[in-house]
Amino acid sequence: MGLPCPHCGAGLLPRDRFCAACGGSPTTVAPSPVAPPARGYEEPRHDNNSGTGGPAPPEVLGWNWGAFFLTWIWGISHGVWNSFVVIILGIIWQIVLGAKGSEWAWKSRRFASVQQFKDTQRAWAIWGWVAMFLGFVLGVIVGLMFVALAATAGLGSNSFNF
Repeated sequence: MGLPCPHCGAGLLPRDRFCAACGGSPTTVAPSPVAPPARGYEEPRHDNNSGTGGPAPPEVLGWNWGAFFLTWIWGISHGVWNSFVVIILGIIWQIVLGAKGSEWAWKSRRFASVQQFKDTQRAWAIWGWVAMFLGFVLGVIVGLMFVALAATAGLGSNSFNF
């Protein structure tokens, strides 16, 4: 193994950016347990293991509308490359992305905190809903244009001559 983690003592490899046991950074030194923290010092949180492939905390799990609606675009932003499977499997993979997207995003991209992760996913969800709404409106407008075009060209339901 390598050096022990300064936070929990677990063994670290030289390439490790975070301790797999506690999530702490091996480059920071843990405060001495006997010395009180310095004024204005906030105890670092070691539960942020985003971007390390470690397990996602329960508060970030759940349905992800951004992944569901924006599929591969969301996947590129979060480094979730299996989002491109949606090109082959369509709606089935959209549902999988919606269900597992938050967990996959947490594991593959570094976030400063759980709150930043939630804020980011909320923004993606909002844009996903906006894109879906605009797509629906555009579809209705195009459909109405075809109906109007058919009516003005005299292409009613009984006027097709084959």
